[in-house]
Formats: sequence, structure tokens, C-alpha cells
Amino acid sequence: MNAAIISIGDELLIGQTINTNASYIGENLSAIGVEVQTVFTISDKEQDILSTLSLCQNKYQLVVLTGGLGPTNDDITKLTLAKYLGVELVINEEVLENVQAFFKSYGRSIKPVNELQAQVPVGSEVLMNDMGTAPGMWMRKSATIFVSLPGVPREMRYLVKEKLLSKLQQNFELPIIYSHHILTQGIGESYIAEEIADIEEALPQGLSLAYLPSRGLVKLRVTGRGASQQKVEQVVHQQVRLIEKRIERHVFGSNQETLSGVIGGFLRRRNMTVSVAESLTGGALGQEITGQVGSSAYFLGGVLSYDAQVKIRELGVDPEIIEQHTSVCEQVATQMASGARSKFKSDFSIATTGLAGPQGGSEAVPVGTVYVAIASRDGVVCKHFTFGGERSGVVRRTVLASLNMLRILLQDIEK
Repeated sequence: MNAAIISIGDELLIGQTINTNASYIGENLSAIGVEVQTVFTISDKEQDILSTLSLCQNKYQLVVLTGGLGPTNDDITKLTLAKYLGVELVINEEVLENVQAFFKSYGRSIKPVNELQAQVPVGSEVLMNDMGTAPGMWMRKSATIFVSLPGVPREMRYLVKEKLLSKLQQNFELPIIYSHHILTQGIGESYIAEEIADIEEALPQGLSLAYLPSRGLVKLRVTGRGASQQKVEQVVHQQVRLIEKRIERHVFGSNQETLSGVIGGFLRRRNMTVSVAESLTGGALGQEITGQVGSSAYFLGGVLSYDAQVKIRELGVDPEIIEQHTSVCEQVATQMASGARSKFKSDFSIATTGLAGPQGGSEAVPVGTVYVAIASRDGVVCKHFTFGGERSGVVRRTVLASLNMLRILLQDIEK
């Protein structure tokens, strides 16, 4: 089954709202074997909706629309769908009861405009929305199934997960598709491609490999297709093991794992603690670590030493080193890490210093220069990085590089 997604809303076109709905729908349809081939983002205008529906007709077996199902005048998706299908809108009693119950549960009186949400095109099948008042609708014209869903992300996700996916699986023979994501840090996609070129060239039939780079990370998605779930998973995992062994030092996890989560697991298992001393990252590193549930078991605190005097006063950095080398140097990063570990009595302490830009660089210390140091009972390890990109990108890459340095230290301890 091939599919298209139509996202409706002027707010999407002007960038006021980020279109997360399309990615969610695409991911979930792909997971059950539906091949999403096109995503349209269009305005709330009737003619744009009608022309896009006509474009999709019989070209795609499934077309999923989101948006424009609310009670206000600019919500015209349902009315336009009825016009396209050549049918009238009628009140669906089950939906009306659901709308009335929804308002009653909040102690609010229902207005006539809200009751109009119970209207659906004649011949459509309702997908009951237990998260809101706008129902999902399943309609067919010739060789194409049209499914209209609310644009509110919470409601859309409920209908996709609880209603749409199971209905598709019940009504159609869909192939088994299974994907596994290998998560890496500290290596670029071109270097990975070079390292695993022979593995990629010899992939068994039915398997594919995709490179998914983002700031500071590269995901490798290994996808298998076939008729047997067990066999597809087995073949995928065989290739995953081959790839992971080849780039072992750079792999930190799989699928939905995060660097901060992996590190948290290491620290909990060893009953160890960590602290931070941040300059360049401005609190982003501590925030990333404490974003994990249960991080209070291993994160003790940090010093946000953006100013040189704070580095000197709170972390014991030698002022002469700053005077000679500025705050962006290996010696300052090393002393920051040692000072934080001493202050917090933690097993590990991570320090970051550098130039995020866009101003302030020089030929000797260009923008993107970063030093990360980690102090432990065995001493201090410091690394120099040069990150390109805008300010936020430098900060993000520094956070991930810092966590990955700690991960490698922790991993070596467990071996």
C-alpha cells in the first residue's frame, strides 16, 4: 500500500506551527508496512484542498489528511471532503453523544457550533475520538481511501495509534517491516560509510541502510522487509551486530535511547556521581543530564562559570593561566573539572569552555574552539574540538561530545 499525507493549515505554511503531525503519521504508517511516498502541506482554501485531493486520487491507495476539523469558519476540511465526494454532511448520533459528553465532563454548556462537529460525510466510517470532539473519518472514492484526522497533535496521535493502524492491518495484507536504529556519536556519516562500505555492499536482499545525521549524532537505520516477522528481525539484527562491531567505539545505544539515559544507567549501576562546571554550554549540559527521570541519584550539581572571575573564585582556576591563554584553553578546562569535582565530592566532573560565536574568535582561537575536560579519581582527561555551525549548534555538539567522553570512560570501567 502506498500513501500520501496532506497537512492542512496556513499556520504550517508560514512557519507559525511546526508540522510534527506528518512525521508522526509517516513513522507509524511505515512501521506497519505502508509506504509513504508524498507529503503535501497546503492552505485552508477550498480550491487548494480540492486540487490536492484530485491529484492524489487513484495515484495513492491511502491519503491521510490532518487539520481543519474544528468548529470555526476557517475549518473547512470536512465540508470540502463532502463536496469532493459528491455527498451531503449528516449528523452522526454516536459522535453527537460523544461531543455532548465531552462538554458535560467539563461542566460547560454545548453551543450549536460545537454540535456541527458531529456532522460527517454520507457513507463515511467514523473513527471515534475519545480525546476530543472532532471525529476521524474513513472514506473511499474509487481506488483511494481518504482518512481525515484532527490537527490537534494529541487527538491525531490517539486516532492513529488506537484506530487507524489497527483498521489498516485488519483490512489489508501489509508486508512486515522492521527497523533498528544504531546510535553513534563522535564520527561523521562519511567516515561511517567508509568504515562499513563492504557490509553495506553485501546487504542481503530485502534489507536497506539509511544514514540519518543530526547535530552531533548519526543514526543508522537498518530496515528489513518480508513475510515473517521472526525472520526479518533475525536478518536485521545480524547486520546490526556486524555494523556495531566495526564502529564499536562510537556506538552508544539503539532506537529510542539517549546519551544522557545511557550514562545515567552506567552511574546507577556503579553507584557513582557526576557534577558539571559549565562555561560555553551555559547550563545546557546540566539540563541534559537532569532531563532523565531519577537523575537525582547521580547528579550532584554544577557551577555555571561564564565569567572568568567565577572560574577563579568558585573553581580555583589560576588567574595567570587565564591571563596568558584566555579562558578557552586546555589548562582552564582541566582546572575547572578538578575544581568542580573537589567542590561537589563527585566521582566525575565534566567541564566545558570554548567560543560559540559568532563573534570573539581569532586566528589562534577561532569560533567553534571547544575544550571538554573530565576529572575522576584517576586524573583529568581533556579533549580539544573544533565545531562548525551556528552558536546553538556549537553548544549542542559540545553537550553531546561531553556526554560521550563520559560514556567511554564509564564503559572502560565496566569492562
